[in-house]
Amino acid sequence: MEIKFAGCKSEYWKEKINLLKERYPKISFFEINRDFGREDIEFTDVLITYRLKKEQVEFAKRLKYLFVPYAGLNNFPLQVLKNKNIIVCNSHENTKYVAERAFALTLALLGKIVLFHNDLKKGFWHREGLYREYWESLRGKKCSIIGTGSIGVELAKLLKIFSCEIMGAKRNLKNGERINNFDSLTDDINKALSFGQIIYLTLPLTKETENLINEKNICLLEGKYLVNVSRGKVVDEKVLFDSLKNKILKGAALDVWYNYPKEGEENNKLPSNYPIYELDNVVISPHKGAHTEGAEKGDIDFTVRNLTNLLEGRELKNIVDLDKGY
Repeated sequence: MEIKFAGCKSEYWKEKINLLKERYPKISFFEINRDFGREDIEFTDVLITYRLKKEQVEFAKRLKYLFVPYAGLNNFPLQVLKNKNIIVCNSHENTKYVAERAFALTLALLGKIVLFHNDLKKGFWHREGLYREYWESLRGKKCSIIGTGSIGVELAKLLKIFSCEIMGAKRNLKNGERINNFDSLTDDINKALSFGQIIYLTLPLTKETENLINEKNICLLEGKYLVNVSRGKVVDEKVLFDSLKNKILKGAALDVWYNYPKEGEENNKLPSNYPIYELDNVVISPHKGAHTEGAEKGDIDFTVRNLTNLLEGRELKNIVDLDKGY
């Protein structure tokens, strides 16, 4: 069996790969660059990688298993993988960190942390005693979490600390289904958008969820806050900008975007085609929800354990439904 790790360059990865080599000396383990070509993948049985192009999959003659050390798969060629009967597994160990990021962004948005910080550097104190000088508390707020997967569940735990009333929106909701820390559940997106004072997006990007928030339902978010830690394209980009500019949305905290830099241009890429980042009712973050040491190591540990399940003939965890995309 030939197993290859593409772009797994951290010291922690190297440590784990060396342990696998010691434990399974009869199996061939190789480290390759993430922009690998035909000669690197043609006879590979198992691939561990953070990114994958359609043509790279087509080069693989023997590939049977793909392990992705994080959750989001919207940039993977899922249909090609399905056509080749390749089993795909991902990791959800980053979820509690993404939930923490959503929580932190909420406090920054409602607390006007960025606005007050920037103004105080100029000597403006926001202490005139007028209503507009107040910040807003999270305590007791009604919150709608669109997406009740691992991130949504972790986020609900945090919101309960502040006595929030929480509604979860879930597709394929079973009759009488309950989830810990959610006060109610619905499969009606409009009901969830109408309920919350704060709307959280924690669902994956799929064909069904692209532009889930759009010009038809943005009116349901009037006077509310939006926090997005899922994917930018879950919200129609122009609708988002217009609703913030025109104060339909009270504010938004965004960790996910529409434009991302390629390698080498990290400091020369604006995140949106509209100047969302210039508005004073927005808190922005460069898609850092899972960028912690704990998240990275957690995803690596889970992936290695799952690979070990394969090598030991045990049941694989987190097998992706390639039709659904998660």
